[in-house]
Amino acid sequence: MVKNNKIDEIILCGGRLCLDFVNTVSSWTEESATDYFANLSDFAYWCLRMKCIDPKECEKVVAKAETNEAQVFLEEVKAFRQHVYTLLLRRSTHQKISSSHLSFLNTQLQSYIPYVALESYANEIKREWKFPKADFRVLLAPIVYDAYELLLKNDTGRLKNCPKCGWLFLDTTKNGKRKWCSMQMCGSNVKALEWYHRNK
Repeated sequence: MVKNNKIDEIILCGGRLCLDFVNTVSSWTEESATDYFANLSDFAYWCLRMKCIDPKECEKVVAKAETNEAQVFLEEVKAFRQHVYTLLLRRSTHQKISSSHLSFLNTQLQSYIPYVALESYANEIKREWKFPKADFRVLLAPIVYDAYELLLKNDTGRLKNCPKCGWLFLDTTKNGKRKWCSMQMCGSNVKALEWYHRNK
């Protein structure tokens, strides 16, 4: 499959699938931010990178990526990303989440969960998605499920948002004092600016 350098270069710093998914805009704090999903092929390639689908499945989806149906689904993907980001941002800042906040995600769950099944492979059992062939929902399904599992944990202490770009991440450091999405993306830039202002 053709490489997609734009997708390959996205920094993966969320610590969970659904967090890396919401971090697929260059910034949540800037109006001129870049959306890394310009088309459904971008999203499909991202899912392949995240090992959500296998290469053959990805190729089938990409073959239909220029259709009107694909464009409609991409808008659904972006709407889901926005809602999940809003939910998890509220969690990271310890704000109350009401039933109305969860209604969109609940609707998505009703559309996806009926297609989940358990399959036995040698000595392990895995979760599989049993969608009709070339159904676009196979791309979003693992992300929907991961967001569901993360919200069920009810543990907000390690979920944080970067003060510069707004990206979300799980702080897995021992002292729990991680501040930036990554030093490569935001931390070093801010520190360089602070140094400049101190020394000019």
